Amino acid sequence: MDIQLSTGLSADEEVTKENHDALNVGITRYIPLLLLRATSVSENGFSMSWDIKGLKDYYSYMCRKYGLKDEINTDKPRVKFL
Repeated sequence: MDIQLSTGLSADEEVTKENHDALNVGITRYIPLLLLRATSVSENGFSMSWDIKGLKDYYSYMCRKYGLKDEINTDKPRVKFL
């Protein structure tokens, strides 16, 4: 629901070439919220863990790709050309 609201797409809308970028931006903006909830789960023989570094790397890549501010990876060095 959060991703849908941030993209402006309706729930029954199909993914097309025209709205693909909007969907990717919506997913990217949702990743920080996922990381706040990321924990390892182990119940009744089921186990799941998150690849936090991989998710952060993906988020950073998508931020660069779409020109978004990287809210998570703030400790990475940056190069500014004058």
